[in-house]
Amino acid sequence: MTVDELKDRLSRFQDWLLNRPDAQESRVLGFFHRQLRVAYAVGRDVAGGNLTLHAMSLVYTTLLSIVPLLA
Repeated sequence: MTVDELKDRLSRFQDWLLNRPDAQESRVLGFFHRQLRVAYAVGRDVAGGNLTLHAMSLVYTTLLSIVPLLA
């Protein structure tokens, strides 16, 4: 298998996973599809170095939400 074939397969997998409209499927299959999407997104963010950025933004948003609550 060449590098171009691997890139093509990865591209088709990403298209199926992320751009697929919600078809009528069983609840179990839908559950596993959503879990696979989450795992893929976390892996992509870890590999790209964006996980820390997302964590910092969640902390900032949480702190901004707690301050008015305490006041």
